[in-house]
Amino acid sequence: MKKEKRNERAAIKVYLTKAEHDRLYELSLGSGYSKSSYMRRLLKGAVPPKMPPREFYEFIFELNKIGTNINQIAKVANMSGSVNEQEYRKEAEKLKKVIPEIREIYLREGEVHIGNNEDLGD
Repeated sequence: MKKEKRNERAAIKVYLTKAEHDRLYELSLGSGYSKSSYMRRLLKGAVPPKMPPREFYEFIFELNKIGTNINQIAKVANMSGSVNEQEYRKEAEKLKKVIPEIREIYLREGEVHIGNNEDLGD
């Protein structure tokens, strides 16, 4: 699907204090958006979430590998009528190991890993 081209028609100049500018820079950098894109998203009522850390993508990669291996085990099981229990247990152990790591990093109590109105500052 081709991305629709925006037609900017109005440029505005906004005066910010150094602290406000630093905060905008920090929030936009953390979200992966330019300052302009970050502000447009705010105007649309959405607070852009922080970009996940590199480890997030490593976990996703590991989960995809484990999922692929389990699918291959299931395919062989369907074709042959039996499961290679050793391979299955190995993949299940990988999964049991990675899930708590993901929980520890991304579900820390009291932390919000997606944008919220508090990020706007006052």
